[in-house]
Amino acid sequence: MAARGRPEVRSGLLQWVNEVTGMTYTSVEECRTGVPFLMALHAFHPQRVPLGRVTFSAQYSHQFLHNYKILQEVMEGVHLKHPIDVERLAKGSKPEILALLAVLKSSLGPAPRAPGSTAATEQQP
Repeated sequence: MAARGRPEVRSGLLQWVNEVTGMTYTSVEECRTGVPFLMALHAFHPQRVPLGRVTFSAQYSHQFLHNYKILQEVMEGVHLKHPIDVERLAKGSKPEILALLAVLKSSLGPAPRAPGSTAATEQQP
């Protein structure tokens, strides 16, 4: 899977997460907070992702780790089996982020929502 590091693959995965979440992430490193993964899962399984527990404004590693704990619970709940290296993801490891994005994209598919309806618009205060 060396192709994941190619720019066209990175941009395709970034485009997918932006379409699914309704956000405008410009680099894969922005996914290190865990929020984009949770929002992508919420787009497909809104009843399984407790948005009220997600730290959307995460800036520190302990906040990222909190979000990844939620992500692990959600992935288990929707029977999505993929090992998550939380430490590397939280540090912004491109290979880890790209691998998880690729797993989510291949497992979940294209954006299921109508235009204007995104996980971001449903974000709880």
